[in-house]
Amino acid sequence: MPPDSQAAPSPAPSHVLVPFAVCEDPASRQALRKLDLPNLDALLQSLLPQGVQSIPLQSPTLAHERLWAGAHQLNPLAPAWAAWHAQRMGLDPLGQWAWAWITPCYWQVAQAQVTLSDPDELQLSAPEFQALLESMQPYFAEDGIELKQVEHPPNLPTPLLPPMPTSMSTSWLAKGEVFRSYDVFSSYVSLERALDQDLTPWMPAHPTLRRLQNEMQMLMYTHPVNEARSQARRPTVNSFWISGAGALDGISTSSPSPSSASMKYAQNLSRPALQGDLQGDWQAWSEAWSALDAQTLAPLLAKVRSAQAGATEPHAPHRQISLTLCSAFKSHTFCSGNVSAWSRFKRVFQPSATARRHAFMEQL
Repeated sequence: MPPDSQAAPSPAPSHVLVPFAVCEDPASRQALRKLDLPNLDALLQSLLPQGVQSIPLQSPTLAHERLWAGAHQLNPLAPAWAAWHAQRMGLDPLGQWAWAWITPCYWQVAQAQVTLSDPDELQLSAPEFQALLESMQPYFAEDGIELKQVEHPPNLPTPLLPPMPTSMSTSWLAKGEVFRSYDVFSSYVSLERALDQDLTPWMPAHPTLRRLQNEMQMLMYTHPVNEARSQARRPTVNSFWISGAGALDGISTSSPSPSSASMKYAQNLSRPALQGDLQGDWQAWSEAWSALDAQTLAPLLAKVRSAQAGATEPHAPHRQISLTLCSAFKSHTFCSGNVSAWSRFKRVFQPSATARRHAFMEQL
């Protein structure tokens, strides 16, 4: 992740992580085959494939979430992103407390399952958000949970989907010991993981949190904010989602780890991909891919070519250059390395760069 201070510029990242590079919807794969992505094609020609890594379909974290958490020394199955941000914001300098993100949302209740709608679609105004917070705080406080509305400090990186919810302005930080426990079968999964999915496997196991969700559903039923929104035919709030919960347990995040400092999370495709699963917006996803290719992969390709030419960054040691492409449950990393003359010769007779890209994408 980018550095926490703006005092000194950081070197360009040497590892780019691309979530939702491929999506399950066949329409997305058709769109991908039509795209002109010259920098991606060149990178896949220059870097060495390391093999596809798969995770279980029932995993509480997606493939890219595991990699991003691991780079930040957090549990890949239950990354405590709320505690990570609380420490970076100076709210818990020693990392002593347990934290979570609380996001007001709308649950669609059907006979067979309960699903989570995208909280961004609520478009809560600042007064609405504040009114909901003031109504909910006393209930949480009775159970030893402190809700905090926080602003995003200018010296922290831009909010990203895996570390925090869709936006800081629509979520609260919650501090409480109830978030310290972890049950692998009832994880506090991210909004990315939960959107448009059956929520049954991801409901909190702790009885206090279950009761709080029931209480908030009753509170929201006649809340003035919802009554006004209903009259205006706008979506209402009927529950909250818990994500990024846990504690750091002595892990210091005051300085970025070498792996996180060198890795860039390319978030271009995340929002269009999630919208695509729900609405078929693969045009926006295609446009985001083209922008990613030009804005993020072009500099990475330049680093690869510079390294291949024997050049190095001024006053900086050479680092391995990597690109990781992810689907929901698979990832494939490509790394710089010594390519033998025989391998370069064989590539002359291999399919075109675009065909090579298609073949790799089909593996995800």
